[in-house]
Amino acid sequence: RRDEERAAYRKALELDPDNAAAMNNLAAMDLNRGRLGRAARQMTAALQMDPHEQVLRANLDRLALRLLGRLLNAMLLSGFVLLLTIAAESSGDLPAWWPRAIVGALLLASYATIAWLTLRHLPAGSRRYLRGLPGRLAGKAKLLWIVFLVLSAAMLVTAFAPSDAATVGAAIFILIIRGFQIALVVMIIG
Repeated sequence: RRDEERAAYRKALELDPDNAAAMNNLAAMDLNRGRLGRAARQMTAALQMDPHEQVLRANLDRLALRLLGRLLNAMLLSGFVLLLTIAAESSGDLPAWWPRAIVGALLLASYATIAWLTLRHLPAGSRRYLRGLPGRLAGKAKLLWIVFLVLSAAMLVTAFAPSDAATVGAAIFILIIRGFQIALVVMIIG
């Protein structure tokens, strides 16, 4: 009954416009539905009402992890295109390097666009808080962050390095994807 829940939070905000909890709950609803930009705007409003609220900070971390997930999705899509480009380059169908560089540039542009569309709504203080996110992560979230960094490095090496190094970067990318596949099978069986 999400519509009724949203209406109740909006009514609470009509009665008390400075109700940070109601604004945070609206942001959490949007965060759960994958509307990161809208959630960021509402979190910004809630943070302006109560900048020290711990629940808001926890939701801000959740927002950053959801954004990281979106960046990983963009990376995986670009990675498969990059692997196809390397295969075509190895077979002699494509010139030596520039198609890989174009895919790499598109990857960087997609990172920047996805991050900007979400983070532009947050105040500067929130962005500074998010810079400390890697230190606050634990368990699976920390592993996700490490995988993101390793995959990003492998993708950039694959895209912009000479052919031999690009092959090594592609092998690292494929190994990490295989690791994800094995982990998924283990989770399903478990």
